[in-house]
Amino acid sequence: MTVTTNLPPWAVTSMPMVWLDDCDPVSAARNFRLVSVTAHSDGAGSDTVRHGQVLWASRLQRSEVAVAWDWVELPRKIIAMADPMQIVSNIQIRHEGDRWMNERQRILWLNDLVHALPWQADLALPSPGQRLLTEHRLAA
Repeated sequence: MTVTTNLPPWAVTSMPMVWLDDCDPVSAARNFRLVSVTAHSDGAGSDTVRHGQVLWASRLQRSEVAVAWDWVELPRKIIAMADPMQIVSNIQIRHEGDRWMNERQRILWLNDLVHALPWQADLALPSPGQRLLTEHRLAA
């Protein structure tokens, strides 16, 4: 699968919905690859606040799936999801026979998936002169 690197994180909302059979989010995370990261900086010097969006994608059960979320850098260089309840994805999960996860169950599943991804390492503070916007190519 090749995902274009100019795909903005919130383009996930325009992707076709993918209906997956129940699967473990931690196992599913092993197949995901970073597609794009945006980073913005507000303030100057030690008061700088960084924030942005991140997009990860994969091919699960023969379908292209993606997840995107906002991130923020907290004091002491801690990088966290801006709002764990606002993950955007084209994934729906079937479980318990033919029942589909309700939105509460789905967002918990997506949180488990994001928690299993090594996404914070890609947002380490850039060196002086390095651009804050980075994009990665996904090829598998």
